[in-house]
Amino acid sequence: MEYGVKLTAVGLAKIAAAVANKGIVKLTHMAVGDGNGNPTLPDPAQTALVREVYRGMINSLLVDANDPAVMHAELLIPSNSGDFAIHEVGVYDQDGQLFAVGNFPATWKPLAAHGSTRDMIVDLAIKVSNTANVQLVVDTQFVGATRSWVISTITRAYIIPGGTTNQLLAKVDNLDGNTKWVDPTDANVLVDVIKERQLAAAGQDTFTLSVCTTDGVAVYVEGSRQHEFQVLTGVSLKLALPLPAGTEVLFVQNEPNEPLKIPQRIKFIGYYIGQI
Repeated sequence: MEYGVKLTAVGLAKIAAAVANKGIVKLTHMAVGDGNGNPTLPDPAQTALVREVYRGMINSLLVDANDPAVMHAELLIPSNSGDFAIHEVGVYDQDGQLFAVGNFPATWKPLAAHGSTRDMIVDLAIKVSNTANVQLVVDTQFVGATRSWVISTITRAYIIPGGTTNQLLAKVDNLDGNTKWVDPTDANVLVDVIKERQLAAAGQDTFTLSVCTTDGVAVYVEGSRQHEFQVLTGVSLKLALPLPAGTEVLFVQNEPNEPLKIPQRIKFIGYYIGQI
């Protein structure tokens, strides 16, 4: 194989010790080098790159989906770093020791001053006896999210974990993000009834609403439900007949299943019958 990665003697010793003592090797940084202008071959005896040109914190360390013995260490080289060739790459542990080293296809990392620039991802596949013995120590201030990581990680399950079939997500309080999964029988939704009263002018049949809208509105004239009216706009409607002056018209939105009990206005005319 023309290109590859090898654990260094230090890396092999640390993995063996971690397996024997049920410990963990903590990786922190990756570096790239230009090989002093020449292609390189990874050597387990190496303790450093031939000539390092850039070092940064490991952006991610993930187990290969197809091989549980392989870990992918990812280095993000930002667009404002560059003007160097890459021939070699290394992974360092928290003690600053070279854990693994590999050679790299000759690649130039440009800067904008030369007419081209880009963020660059270097992905190094490291094979160890047990990936459970290797851990990434990361400073979140220096970690960048790559497009592939976002696509594979930021899923519905990642954003809203938990819950069981047919449960609903309910607010715990009024603070943002405070939610919990509840059974539908435990979820109570209260909807306010919105009411607006107006008194008709003489011959008035068209009304403009200021509190309600015409979306699903119910209309009562002197307490009697009106089923024939024309919606003109989102806030205006026309009744089937003009009304006498002073007629009370009630507009109701979010009316419950049971019709509202609206007191009817009763006009009473009394007569006195008797001797004068």
